[in-house]
Amino acid sequence: MIFEALRKRFEIARLHTAHMRSASTTKRRQSTLFRELVEHARAHVPMWKEPQALSLEKSSTADATFEIARLPVTSSYTYAKRPAEEYVDGSTQVSVRWRKVVRNGVELHFLPSVRRFDRTYDDLVRLRFLLWRELGTDLSAIKTVQVNDSFLNSSSANLRIATPDYVLHPDAMLTEIRQFRPDAIEADAAVISDLAEMSSHRGAPLRISYAVQNTVSTDLARTRIREQLGAELYSCYELPEFGVIAMECAQHDGLHVYSDLFIIEVLDEHGTSVREGEEGRIVITDLMNRAMPFIRYDTGDRAVLLSQKCRCGIEWPRLRLAPDASS
Repeated sequence: MIFEALRKRFEIARLHTAHMRSASTTKRRQSTLFRELVEHARAHVPMWKEPQALSLEKSSTADATFEIARLPVTSSYTYAKRPAEEYVDGSTQVSVRWRKVVRNGVELHFLPSVRRFDRTYDDLVRLRFLLWRELGTDLSAIKTVQVNDSFLNSSSANLRIATPDYVLHPDAMLTEIRQFRPDAIEADAAVISDLAEMSSHRGAPLRISYAVQNTVSTDLARTRIREQLGAELYSCYELPEFGVIAMECAQHDGLHVYSDLFIIEVLDEHGTSVREGEEGRIVITDLMNRAMPFIRYDTGDRAVLLSQKCRCGIEWPRLRLAPDASS
């Protein structure tokens, strides 16, 4: 128990330090992590050992986005057309389970990053915006309800409810949530809306400080959730292959990319970066997944990428998602 608490404190300190970095410092760190990822993939993943697969030359630039543009764009089809042993690291034993997703009409079996199975990380990843709001916020004291298809069990800080259980037994789940007395809820927009409506008509209204949904929120939705739950509503961009990729701050003006974990590009139909303010395809490089490297992975989603500093003070780039984004 003490060890878990210390790990959480350390992770909170890491998250706090990460988002305070300047844009130039973030780019230098991304470049280092990107080169480490490429070297690992070349050495241990058969797909990336092929000639020209990762033809990255030595460069003095500290901007990973310049280096990464030399590599081919991949997609779910790139992986699905190959046997699994060709696109995963077979040199080490990994303690993660295979997952499945349909991306761009293609069924993909994949290995998530090990951080997706880290309870401490999962307890905190959707609450990072609280560190952006108030420097003294103690994330370890936040009690959260997650209604999703998570493969982790509940903890003292998180009550995890499987979506099918909520759909089949809404009254029982509402009772359990009330007894838990959460500060925050993380769920699909439909679940948050249903919970707000249901709690206002069945017993005392549920009061929560924060609500996090994995779809783009609107001013109308934020107003309604604030009236019914007392909660401020935030949006995140989350995909099964990666977990949470970007998160809103209190300005609600785009979603800050988790630049300590990912490199995000927005490309046109020819694979070229679009101009600032133009919409394009979201292409992701996961800097942390060594088990199954996702390098320049086309998600099929569309967004506008904003590089200018946000009014909140954070220098990480922001995504303005198209309404039909997969999240």
